[in-house]
Amino acid sequence: MLASGSPTLLLQSANLSELFACISGAGMVLWICRGAYRQTGCQPYTLQAMPATVCDTSPAVQKLLKQLPSLRQDLYSLLVGTKKSLDWKWLNRNTDFADSDDPAYIDITIGCTFDFDEGCISWSFQTGDNSFTGGAYGHPEWFTTSLLSRSNCKDIAKDLINEIEGRIYELQSYQAV
Repeated sequence: MLASGSPTLLLQSANLSELFACISGAGMVLWICRGAYRQTGCQPYTLQAMPATVCDTSPAVQKLLKQLPSLRQDLYSLLVGTKKSLDWKWLNRNTDFADSDDPAYIDITIGCTFDFDEGCISWSFQTGDNSFTGGAYGHPEWFTTSLLSRSNCKDIAKDLINEIEGRIYELQSYQAV
């Protein structure tokens, strides 16, 4: 699945989530994507990426990054609490999932605001991914995931933190020098 070249890497897979797992699982959050997903012969999705490094991490960004372990624990607790509070049997019987072979799930959206001046993260959440009244709506950065009755909440929290970390680095690159 991973073919190394110089200076780019070519990732191919029939499964997009497998591509993202490969990137985040290898700790390669700081990548600049070149090109887009495109259909190929036997491997439907191809992602070309070039490793990127952060030359200078500001003190505010360092403060943001130091908050991620506690945010990860908060997200894990949120996911576990939400998962336990849902009546999965009812969802499977009485919603759109009743006529489908797909298992019931709910979307959870985490909204974040990164204050680069103060080095702090504020966040909230909502169920669903498109609501004008949910807790995430007031935040400029959204991270959405799906929660199933069999989901591993630790893995989801880790994936969300990887996305958030990547976005912090991406936003840092837009900050005025």
